[in-house]
Formats: sequence, C-alpha cells, structure tokens
Amino acid sequence: MLDDEPSPSTPRQALGLLLESFARTYRYVPERAHAISDPKELPDRLRHLAERHPPRSTWRAWIDDVRLWFVIGRLSDECCCAHDSLLLEMLFVSIDGQPVAAGCWGLSPQGHWVLRHIHEPEKTGLAAPRARQMGATLPLERRDDAHTHGGEAHDR
Repeated sequence: MLDDEPSPSTPRQALGLLLESFARTYRYVPERAHAISDPKELPDRLRHLAERHPPRSTWRAWIDDVRLWFVIGRLSDECCCAHDSLLLEMLFVSIDGQPVAAGCWGLSPQGHWVLRHIHEPEKTGLAAPRARQMGATLPLERRDDAHTHGGEAHDR
C-alpha cells in the first residue's frame, strides 16, 4: 500500500484500501463519485452480493449522479514472485448484480498497478453461481475527463 494511506486494522480493511487505491490510481470511477459503505444504500441485487461475498474477499461501491460502480476483490492465491508484486483479483459487477468483467492486477512495491490476467467472471470464484457474463470488456485504458453513460459522453 501507499505510505499516505491509513493503516488497516483487519485483513478485510486492508483489502478494501487496496480496492480504493486501484479505483483512484486507475481512475475506475470519476473523482466526483462518492463511496458507498453501507450495503443498505445499494440496489437489492448488489446488497445481496455485498452481504454474502465469498470468504477472504470484500467489496467497494461508488456512486455519482448517473452511475454506480461495484467491485468485489480478494488477494490472489497465485504466486507473483516473478513480478515482485501483490496480486489482487477483481470482479466488476453491473448495477443489476451481473458480473461483467474480471481480472488480476499486480501492485508493485513502487505503487504501480499492472494488469496481469483477464479472467472470465465465472472462473474467479467471486461471482454468484447463477450469474452470467454479459459480454462487457475490462476498463483497460485510463479514464479521461469524460465518461460514457448510455452511449453518450458526459463531461464531469
């Protein structure tokens, strides 16, 4: 983790800080989006995932005026000694609770996130058993000052 981040008191909090670091560094969510920490603030299908996420994992969600972002993450069991970094498996979930993308990112000791693997969401073990992939792609490029919603670009 980065030196300016608060020290976590539990492994789940540490994992949550890693997810937040990814979201900030990779610009997964716009700056104006605010974090949701209470599952009761989520739509029913996401609340179910937040309350019943797999062991050794945690979730984070953010919302702005028009969109909601939800991700479940866990430290990967895969050894990353060759890359000298921590590996974080992440599952990106749509607002209706369906997994849309999954991947494994490495966090180097210098604090840089690097995509290591792209996974099918169902094969991560983070997706709900009955959920199906919806064909969306991973956010592989950094976000710019505009984001897309419903096919149109909206300025921040």
